[in-house]
Amino acid sequence: MCSVFHWADAMRFLLILFFISGFPALIYQLIWQRALFSIFGSNIESVTLVVSAFMLGLGLGSLVGGRLASNPKFSPLLIFGLIEVAMGLFGFVSLTVIDTIGAQTVAIGPTQTFLISFVTVLIPTLLMGATLPLLVTYLVSRNGEVGQSVSLLYSVNTWGSAAACFIGAFAIFGALGMRGSINLASSMDLAVGLCALFMVFYARRQAMLENAPTPLETPLRASTAAPLISLAPALLLAGFAGFISLSYEILWTRAFFLSFLGSAFAFPVVLGLFLAGIALGASMARDHIARFEQWIRDYSYLPFAGLFLLANVLAFLTVPLLNHFGVLAAGVCIIAASATFGAFLPLISDLAIRADSLLGRKLSYIYIANIVGSTSGTIITGLWLLDVLSMHEAATALFALGATVIVVLLTFQPNRILRVGGVAATLFAIVPTAWAFSPTLHDHLYETLQARGHGEDPAAMKFANVSETKSGVVAIDEENIVYGTGIYDGRVQINLLDDTNGLFRPSAIAAVHPEPKSVLIIGMSMGAWTQLLANLDTVERVQVVEINRGYSDLIKQYPVVASLLENPKVNITFDDGRRWLRRNPDEKFDVIVANTTFHWRAGASNLLSVEFLEQVKTHLNEDGIYFYNSTGSEAVQRTGAYVFDHAARFANFVFTSQSPLVFEKGRWLDRVGSMTIDGRQVLDLNAESGRARAEEIMAEFDDIGPLNPESSIEPALEFRDSILNRTEGMDLITDNNMGAEWPRLLF
Repeated sequence: MCSVFHWADAMRFLLILFFISGFPALIYQLIWQRALFSIFGSNIESVTLVVSAFMLGLGLGSLVGGRLASNPKFSPLLIFGLIEVAMGLFGFVSLTVIDTIGAQTVAIGPTQTFLISFVTVLIPTLLMGATLPLLVTYLVSRNGEVGQSVSLLYSVNTWGSAAACFIGAFAIFGALGMRGSINLASSMDLAVGLCALFMVFYARRQAMLENAPTPLETPLRASTAAPLISLAPALLLAGFAGFISLSYEILWTRAFFLSFLGSAFAFPVVLGLFLAGIALGASMARDHIARFEQWIRDYSYLPFAGLFLLANVLAFLTVPLLNHFGVLAAGVCIIAASATFGAFLPLISDLAIRADSLLGRKLSYIYIANIVGSTSGTIITGLWLLDVLSMHEAATALFALGATVIVVLLTFQPNRILRVGGVAATLFAIVPTAWAFSPTLHDHLYETLQARGHGEDPAAMKFANVSETKSGVVAIDEENIVYGTGIYDGRVQINLLDDTNGLFRPSAIAAVHPEPKSVLIIGMSMGAWTQLLANLDTVERVQVVEINRGYSDLIKQYPVVASLLENPKVNITFDDGRRWLRRNPDEKFDVIVANTTFHWRAGASNLLSVEFLEQVKTHLNEDGIYFYNSTGSEAVQRTGAYVFDHAARFANFVFTSQSPLVFEKGRWLDRVGSMTIDGRQVLDLNAESGRARAEEIMAEFDDIGPLNPESSIEPALEFRDSILNRTEGMDLITDNNMGAEWPRLLF
């Protein structure tokens, strides 16, 4: 055998390649999901269905890989190399493919969204999913150890994916944008594939020259030992492990989003910790396979019951640790819980699969069972469980489900004392304890997570109302301040005299547009702005697009805004704003208003990018205006001034239009002075305080000039040329660069 391709050296090199291949796989997943969200919307339904489609494609790919691995005509390493090359080539054109498919499938519902997403990512995910069965078959052909091989390869590849989460989020995405990140991932796949192909062809060439067997390709040495567990229970174990682990991961992500104030980093951090734990558990399982085999012989499924119990307890305690001790403690717990779940796949594979010609196929069955369980957990928990239960109730329900699996496993225990004692302890001690202590462990959860995110004292924050749905958490404190997923989102207040809600800004629409009749509002929040605009005397129709129906549930409880839900002018649709515009291309408005969230939050650039503003432009009538929140971002202001022929910054908002923008103080005074809501005047001009406030607001229209470096809102008014001059050299916000969501730590 050629010394250059000695087995140990070749194996180390192959492990490095498989580690590297895990890195671009995760980059693809995060970027493709983001691209699909831009098309199908970033509401929770689209997010969950797109993620599920991606995961299911991986599972089906494992079936394909299992079939190929079981065919002696194919070299597993050769196919792996070809797959990586194909992945790299597809990656370079993938965003163009997604854009093209999205443009042809605009007006679709949830089921169609899933199917189109699935078809879009089918080929690449099939290729990704096929690699594990192929390389496991290849490795087992050399060492004859199924569990050891699954553990080694699964952990190595998952370590690569975990690294991609952190490096992608904190360095690559901000520096390279979507297309640059995809190009980097594609280049890595091409390099991995070419290296694998080089290994195969070089080894074959050396073997031919030396007239010896090819060192890197050896038929499987069939094992005569019978598996310790049959395939059916192995599939169920893998499926339940996937379901419960991904359900908890959805729960953890929600909690971290609150703690991270909705930052884009929350998801990759949780996913990275989760994958690191899976990799660690798979790696650790390799050292305990022989011992676990003996435990299974002695105690049947009792060892799996113990693993489920440990994983369940750790997963359940993660959010309470985040609540009481912070991110570091919760992160350690995520890794520990995920490591326990990560041990399942290699252990199950070792116990249920023999080293024979059907190895790859049977491994693919176990892998897809795990994927189907994970996909089901994502859908059921993301779309239903968190829509009907609070976080602590959902955590308790998941703990009870895990306990049910433990009880089922214990019923197979042949020792009557262990069987009866274990079931009794689970049902009458462990589950009731979790149920009893869950409210205490999650006490003041929303206040604590939000306060920590702001660096404030949790004891100083108290919420009067909380609405939790599948779309997120909306909370209102005792001073009527609104928080959406942990960040300030206005006030429940309509009062231009004591204007703590900044209502002078939407009222300025009366000064800018001569006669607005139709209004689109993207993002209703608690409805103060909608209530104000719906009561302008010229307005005949208000279409509201709000992503979280939790706001509507809360609006009913506050009389100052409750009447807008019964206002015949107002129609409320719960959807993603960008998707609604795509699905209603013929809808046009005199005014479109978007009181968007902070520009640095996850998904915010979807409503701030050049592409979105061009989309908005097609929905404006002649002389129509688009008025939206820049949240103090100069890049947001520059992008609006770049896309539209006319623009004006008003405080921290931006007016944009294709027609000249003129602020008419007299028109504003007439309309606002005569406005009533529920029979009450918004601004009483007969009172001295009302007249003084009106003069103060109208003075804002004359306060014109470039933005003061020491203030984000003064002077109050600044027109397009000044904005472009002041922000010269700044990057425009695009779908590709994702605005300020990711840091630019490189370059």
